[in-house]
Amino acid sequence: GNLYAFDGVKEHAFTYYKKAYRYAELLKDTNYVISSLMYLGRVYSMRPPDYEKSIYYYKQALELAQKEQNWRKFDLVIWELIGIYVFIDDFQTAYTHAQMGLHSPYMKGVEPDERLSMILGHIYSNLGKVDSAYYFLNKAITSDIPEIKRGAYNYLYNLERRQGNYRKALDACEQCLIYNDSVYRAEKAAELIEMQAKYDQQKVINERNQLQMDKDRLIRHALVAVVALIALIALITITYQRALFRKEHALKKQEESARQNALRLAENERIISRNNQRMAELAQ
Repeated sequence: GNLYAFDGVKEHAFTYYKKAYRYAELLKDTNYVISSLMYLGRVYSMRPPDYEKSIYYYKQALELAQKEQNWRKFDLVIWELIGIYVFIDDFQTAYTHAQMGLHSPYMKGVEPDERLSMILGHIYSNLGKVDSAYYFLNKAITSDIPEIKRGAYNYLYNLERRQGNYRKALDACEQCLIYNDSVYRAEKAAELIEMQAKYDQQKVINERNQLQMDKDRLIRHALVAVVALIALIALITITYQRALFRKEHALKKQEESARQNALRLAENERIISRNNQRMAELAQ
């Protein structure tokens, strides 16, 4: 399911996630059931998205994680669900779930990291909670991850613009563009690496196919040679058998002729004996 989801093949991903969910239920392993429900929520958010079904499956996963007190899964699911609410501009519901996520046992005594701070800053900004928005967005821009810095500066730009702080908005916009270029170059580099990997893989496949073709050609030539040899042996055998048959036939004819001659000789001898007997009788 994940492989198909990464390749953007939504229908196949959905099919295998449903199988995973069914197997997880048969195993009665709640950890896998929660994961399967979460994956179904993810695949429904893929293009073309069905956010209603995506939210439904995320909520199912969230309720089960809360019931089983699997707070690690609860934290993972709730922030993905919050991301969906943010994407559809339902910031009030996103805020409610964010409070649940921040006060979960998994987050107890733990400060939100830069990624969560960026999300919280965006939510607070759209709800008009300016001070909280500034706090979390300024924390997010300290991240070492270019994507997070880009997103945080983008949200900060929108916040400053709404507040009428155009100088600060311009500065945030410039920083956003800088990190946007950085992310773009990184993505292009990753694409080039991926293309090179695909090229190398295809080259290996082509070489393997060429070797297989050479092998098949050698096998064909060998088979042709074997067939030709068998045909030659068969021809020699047939020729020899025919010659042997002719020789046997000629020998049989000679034997038959000798037998006939022997019979005639015996008959002649009998006639001579009879004539001799008559001559003796006449002489007497």
